Amino acid sequence: MLVFVVSTAKAGDIRMGITPNPANNQITVVIEGIPATALQHPEIYTVLGEKVVSAQCRKEGSAFIFNTSTLPDGVYLIKYGTGDQAIVKRLKIQHQ
Repeated sequence: MLVFVVSTAKAGDIRMGITPNPANNQITVVIEGIPATALQHPEIYTVLGEKVVSAQCRKEGSAFIFNTSTLPDGVYLIKYGTGDQAIVKRLKIQHQ
């Protein structure tokens, strides 16, 4: 089982923002502090640590746009990075 520490602080020089939160059908995840050409895809997990693979994503510069319309209402974790440079933030999906 994966264990995450949810933090709104930056990890080193890497920063991550998520809008809107709570979300309905789409979120934008913006990663700063890394050149856009070196960016990797953020990952979405359930609070139980299971990786969510059903959300579609496209990259636009330093932003990743996720289609969250197929995700059930609930709380999720967005993870970016690995090791010492990982950032994890909380996301709430609330369909209307």
